Amino acid sequence: MKGKAFPKALYYTVASFTVVIVLWQVAIMVWRPGDFLLPSPLAVLRALVAWVVDGTLALGLRDSLGRFVVGYSAAVAVGVAFGLLLGLCNSLFRYAYPLIQLVRPIAPVA
Repeated sequence: MKGKAFPKALYYTVASFTVVIVLWQVAIMVWRPGDFLLPSPLAVLRALVAWVVDGTLALGLRDSLGRFVVGYSAAVAVGVAFGLLLGLCNSLFRYAYPLIQLVRPIAPVA
């Protein structure tokens, strides 16, 4: 049973991407917005290949991942320090608790 579910899921994935790309190309052909506003799928593919070949994509990924690691590390350091401080100082916890409850409903992914 599981063997047949994967190809069906793969079919839906490929079909959905194909539909989006076809609609994208149709929109380009109908409205002709220009490459600056909305490039065609082929123009995007060409740019991607050019970025991979000349190394621009790798440099951009390196820079972005570096910023992510620095930001995440800073957030962990501040969060752990703040958590320890709140855990050790009960009066500070009572002051901060309403603010913590205010932001608690925000999804952790956000």
